[in-house]
Amino acid sequence: MEVEITGIVPGGVGYTDLEGERVHVRETLPGDRVTIGKRRRWRGRVWAEKIGLVGRKQATRDAPCKHFGMCGGCDWMDVAYPDQLKFKQMMVVEAFRTAGLSPMIHDIASSPEEFRYRNRVDFSFGNGDGGPVIGLYERGDPRSRTSELPPVCEVADCWLVSVAMNRVKQILQNFLAGTNLRAYNPVSRSGVLRSLDVRSSRGGDLSVQLSVANEKHLPVESLVTALKTCEQPAAHFRVCVGRSRSRHAPPKREMNLFGESRQSATLLGHDISFSAAVFSQINPYQLDHLYRLALSLAQPESTDRILDLYCGVGALTIPIAANVQEAMGVEASQQAVEDARLNADTNGLTGCRFVCADAADVGQWGQPRNRFSLVTVNPPRTGVDPAVIEGIASTRADRVVYVSCNPETLARDCARLTAHAYRITDVYPVDMFPQTTHVESVARLVRVSEG
Repeated sequence: MEVEITGIVPGGVGYTDLEGERVHVRETLPGDRVTIGKRRRWRGRVWAEKIGLVGRKQATRDAPCKHFGMCGGCDWMDVAYPDQLKFKQMMVVEAFRTAGLSPMIHDIASSPEEFRYRNRVDFSFGNGDGGPVIGLYERGDPRSRTSELPPVCEVADCWLVSVAMNRVKQILQNFLAGTNLRAYNPVSRSGVLRSLDVRSSRGGDLSVQLSVANEKHLPVESLVTALKTCEQPAAHFRVCVGRSRSRHAPPKREMNLFGESRQSATLLGHDISFSAAVFSQINPYQLDHLYRLALSLAQPESTDRILDLYCGVGALTIPIAANVQEAMGVEASQQAVEDARLNADTNGLTGCRFVCADAADVGQWGQPRNRFSLVTVNPPRTGVDPAVIEGIASTRADRVVYVSCNPETLARDCARLTAHAYRITDVYPVDMFPQTTHVESVARLVRVSEG
């Protein structure tokens, strides 16, 4: 069947309305005419496979990266950047329309840098004919995943990260090519190599983390020598060991082989440092804008008591805390909490405290004595637990500022808050991830008078 794609939802998935139902088609853009196959339901949506592209209204360009099309790291490198922003704006609007909300959605803020903007990349390992390969997972439909390792596209030069970060990846690629080490399969528990995390500090120093299932056959001393003597030596190298299914699970052992694992940044005039293992935003060119926006929507006053949920290392808590009476951050990662406490001390904030707890454990912060006037939230892509919504409502905070990397869960959670005497006023999309379908957003909700 031939159809025209009429809209786009978060995740960059095109859709068409067909015979009374919305049909989602991957790798399509509004205006595309495509032939589709049989429809089927998956995760609450109707999907159809794109059989072929008949015609495209959207102008395209030649992608500068030779890996585009096979590598799953980018989605829209063949689309001009202004058009990428247009589609991301449409996704945010669609998410709130679907949730039954109609806030003021402002124009999306573009990234100052379209390429080479990432200060962190998590490369994957695959198995090649000449040994292990390092790159990014190939593009593919998540519905077709099996227990086998996803195929990895060997990336010589990723256009989203710096030349120096690519060079470090290539050094390890060349070094490991002479070994018999295999990529780790968490299902069969076979193989060794898991992932390679490379980060760049604000001064350009590189931090390298190699994750493995075991270090028994890993030539550690030779790796250290290679990273210390290359053209741009790494400032820090550590090996993390663990055999869990999830590559993001905390390792069982860590070996800091050389250098300092902490990195630092200046955020809205405050010094923020963090350990290599904790989450950090990847686009430093856009970071001040994102948090300045959140700060302006929060409108902190000297009499405010604020609650910052999913606070991480205090990147948002600390700039707000400098303007209020008292601030409390809640974070599940013990390492991030320790970093946040250190950051508060570094910036001389005595009225700022951090609690290590799951945000859904409302008992840690939601007692009647904890009356907050402002709540800020910055959760993972899955959004917040219903218990967190109830907890926020119990504080009777005047304002809620919600920072999100997923428009769908943001709109869902804002709709849940509107059932607790809150009204969403503004949404500001921010592009932190050029060339991809991801979009960050900041929303403001205010408590309305009851009765």
